[in-house]
Amino acid sequence: MEMVQQTRLQIIAIQINTIMVMSIGTSDIKIYPNPTTTSNVLKVEVNNTFEQELVSVELTDLSGRTLNRKVGYDNLFEFSTVYLTRGTYLIKTSVNSIVRTNRVLVN
Repeated sequence: MEMVQQTRLQIIAIQINTIMVMSIGTSDIKIYPNPTTTSNVLKVEVNNTFEQELVSVELTDLSGRTLNRKVGYDNLFEFSTVYLTRGTYLIKTSVNSIVRTNRVLVN
C-alpha cells in the first residue's frame, strides 16, 4: 500500500507596531511512493502557489550527508532510488526560505 505524505507550508508576514498579518502563500509537498523500493523513482511534488519561487529538494541519509540535490522552478522533482540501500532517508524541501524535512523509507 502506497502512502502519500503531505506537508503544508505557510508563510506569514507580520508588520511590527500594527495588527496586520498577511498570508503570502502556501505550498503543498507530496512525496510518493513512500515507502519505496530500490528499483523505483521517488517523486517530490511541490504545488507551489508562489509565482516563480525557487524550490530546492535535497535527499540525505540520516547522518545528514547529501546524496542528491535538485533546484529549480519546477513542481515535480524525481530521484532514482537504484543507488540507495534499504533504510530511512530524509527529503529536505526549501521554498522561499521555509524548510521542511520529511522521512522516506526505502525497502
